[in-house]
Amino acid sequence: MRLRHTVVTASSLLAFVALVGDAGCSDSNSGSEGTRDAGEDAPPVIIPLPDGAPLPPPDGSTYPCDLGKPFGAPALVPKVNTPGTEFGTLSHDELTIYTSVKGVDWFHIYSATRLTPKDDFGVFRRVPNVNNGTTNGDYEPHVSADGLELYLSSDRGGSGSTGQSDLFVATRTTTLTDFGSAVPVANVNTEKLERAPALVSDKSALYFASDGYGGPSGGLIVKAIRSGGAYTSPQTVPLGTTTGDGSPVPSGDDRILFFGSGRNGARGGSDIWFATRAKASDVFDDPTNARDVAALNGAWNDRPTWLSPDGCRLYLESDRPVPADAGLSEWNLYVATRPR
Repeated sequence: MRLRHTVVTASSLLAFVALVGDAGCSDSNSGSEGTRDAGEDAPPVIIPLPDGAPLPPPDGSTYPCDLGKPFGAPALVPKVNTPGTEFGTLSHDELTIYTSVKGVDWFHIYSATRLTPKDDFGVFRRVPNVNNGTTNGDYEPHVSADGLELYLSSDRGGSGSTGQSDLFVATRTTTLTDFGSAVPVANVNTEKLERAPALVSDKSALYFASDGYGGPSGGLIVKAIRSGGAYTSPQTVPLGTTTGDGSPVPSGDDRILFFGSGRNGARGGSDIWFATRAKASDVFDDPTNARDVAALNGAWNDRPTWLSPDGCRLYLESDRPVPADAGLSEWNLYVATRPR
């Protein structure tokens, strides 16, 4: 479909003009936030709309959905949820899903594939090499956009592990081979809990949730910048919480951040919220103005897990009621889609 022209207020028009004027000098791909090297292509102009949709200027571009409209009601992801399924993220092409599934021992990382994004996923199989033994759990998998790095949280302990739950990463040199063994992510783990890792598309930044960087007992969202192949200088993301935030899901360009929070105004124990900014080097908008995604939340717990590269689909986990005879777990994976 063709993108429609957006009706803007005076304030949003000023933001758009400022964004156009700055388009050629924002966002570095070098692993840190700053200016773009001379000769590099300018990033696309993206306007943070009131509902969090990244909308390019009306230049005739087409998208499979209307990014100016909010997400629709969440629907259970077909043939994915089981009595032991939690969480879920997808590969960049949306042909592979990674989940945490409770087996006979504990939670471990599984994956399933499909031929096209319109198909259902096939049989789930335990991901080789990345899981620990039978005594501890592996959770919240996240695969990089290039498919070469798989991040997860785990309470396995062992060499290089520092806390109750740490972030681990497994790598491979091609998507045609299996991942290697998972090792602790250097420079980010503390003696407390680190959970829910999520990358931006170019792997220049790693977001995660932690209660090891100060703040309320519910934890904070932390961002680490990649430099020289390693993540350094973890910093908490200022979102103004007094109760704790978690489950960070950044957009690929790092200008929108979805997250889960039970902050004041939440409809349930945890709701899906988001914050925006004009460019990736800016601070996210005033935390008191972080907007709750109304169509996705209710009187239960909802947490985002993955946003499609085109911004059209948001995956989330929720403990919203399901039929008693459905044979599902308390938490299940859903997907919400923007209309065409």
